[in-house]
Amino acid sequence: MNFLAIALTAALAAGNLYLPQPLLPLLALELGVTQSRAALLMTVTMLPLGILPLGYGLLLESVKIQKVLRWATLGLALSNGLGFFADSFLILIWIRFFQGFMIPALFTSSMTLIAKTSPDSKIQRSLSIYIICTVVGGASGRMFSGLVATHFSWNYSFLLFSMLALLCFLMQSRLKTEIRLELATPKREILFTVLKQKYNQKLYLIIFCTFFVFSSLLNFLPFRLSELDPTISEFQIALIYSGYFIGIFSAFYSRNVIKLLSNEINVILICIAVFALVLLLFNFDRIWIIFAAMYLLCAVQFLINSVISGGLNRIAEEYQGVVNGLYITFYYLGGMAGSYLPGLVYQYQSWKGFILFQAAVLSVGFAIALLYKKNHQDL
Repeated sequence: MNFLAIALTAALAAGNLYLPQPLLPLLALELGVTQSRAALLMTVTMLPLGILPLGYGLLLESVKIQKVLRWATLGLALSNGLGFFADSFLILIWIRFFQGFMIPALFTSSMTLIAKTSPDSKIQRSLSIYIICTVVGGASGRMFSGLVATHFSWNYSFLLFSMLALLCFLMQSRLKTEIRLELATPKREILFTVLKQKYNQKLYLIIFCTFFVFSSLLNFLPFRLSELDPTISEFQIALIYSGYFIGIFSAFYSRNVIKLLSNEINVILICIAVFALVLLLFNFDRIWIIFAAMYLLCAVQFLINSVISGGLNRIAEEYQGVVNGLYITFYYLGGMAGSYLPGLVYQYQSWKGFILFQAAVLSVGFAIALLYKKNHQDL
């Protein structure tokens, strides 16, 4: 029961993060805002995710994980309940911004609980299950919100997640283990030490660029689909995100791919090249082509994530926690920027201009990866 409660909480956090994504065209229409403004519902939630991994030590040091888990879950339940009654865009923005502080607390506490309560021989397996839960949660969250909005209204999507959060809150009451978070706030000199390592800089910038493009496509694709087919439902839009499930296989088989291609940097270069080709598919006006492209897109992005995060941990000689904290920071800052800035290009130019902008950002990531291969023997 303990593990199930923690796993479902991790899935809830991921699902709640992406709750409004397939609803963005509907929310823009009903709340009278532009596409780029509607996309802020994702941006404001990702902002704390990009900042808190390095500052959570100040907030959560020596706090019992169970309390963090339960209060953050209750926070999601209450804020989603308010979302059900929301009647303005500004109220939703504040709700989503508040949730941006709850979601990283849930990710941090659930991952720590899983690691601390698993036997040493099963930690890797348990954390793999945790990753699967977040992937499944991210995809399912979009689908559930799209399904509910199609048959009822977008407000009921928030009500559904409020009820799911309350269910997780009740299940967490059975958690018995008393564990404290014992997080340490990284000192400034340690941050600079990690960032001064040139291979770290390059890898952080690569993940920033790729997740910038990935997040941007996922955020503005609903508007493109509505443009191609004005009759498309929110649930049909949500089904496009089923490609997310391929991330499970990308994560599990990343080591096999690395062995096949000799080293990690070769995998990264090939993945970014494939990513660029997939971008071309999103220029087509056939929805079935876009649907297929989403599977390829998710496959390469999750493979890049697995390879870079694994590589960083393998080569980190010290300060592993700070290395991972900076990775998460660059990852979500890329997602935050990608969830808003390209929308301005889409709004004032065209979808083709939007794709060209993504290609330019991706080419920067590819150039940095080439520079890494030239200056460093291996990852």
